[in-house]
Amino acid sequence: MAIAILALGYAALSYVNSYGKVIQPSSFRSFSVTGDGKATAIPDTAEFNFQVVTEGGTDIASLQTKNTEAMNKAIAFVKAQGITDKDIKTQYYNVDPRYQTSNCQIINTPLIPAPLLSSGSSAGSVTQTCPPPSIVGYTITQSIDIKIHDFNKIGDIMGGVIKWR
Repeated sequence: MAIAILALGYAALSYVNSYGKVIQPSSFRSFSVTGDGKATAIPDTAEFNFQVVTEGGTDIASLQTKNTEAMNKAIAFVKAQGITDKDIKTQYYNVDPRYQTSNCQIINTPLIPAPLLSSGSSAGSVTQTCPPPSIVGYTITQSIDIKIHDFNKIGDIMGGVIKWR
């Protein structure tokens, strides 16, 4: 009987050990990967942006015409330098009003009894009403991004764009 108990105990231990290896396979198997990389490239594209800003009176149509003519001259210059249409991109076009505001002040009056004030306000101070701000002109800003692939032309293009304003 003792032999049977020992045999049964050994069988149970064997079963538990085998079962444990099935449940936790990572305890005896592993896989590891390590990598390292480096990329080096020579720059092949320069990118810059320029703006045409036009300020003037309240006639927006004439301001837009002036701004567009100046920008078209600058773009024509850039294209003459070999820059293609796909490398010229309008970044933004903006029309901003310019306002004139009045400088309003608080007018202090001497302490006068309320019945003597013609406005019916209480004694102390009377404030002046400020007129609303008025538009006195507009500012038009147009911005263009340029990509240059020939580094030998960067200085000539950047300097030349300024001349076409």
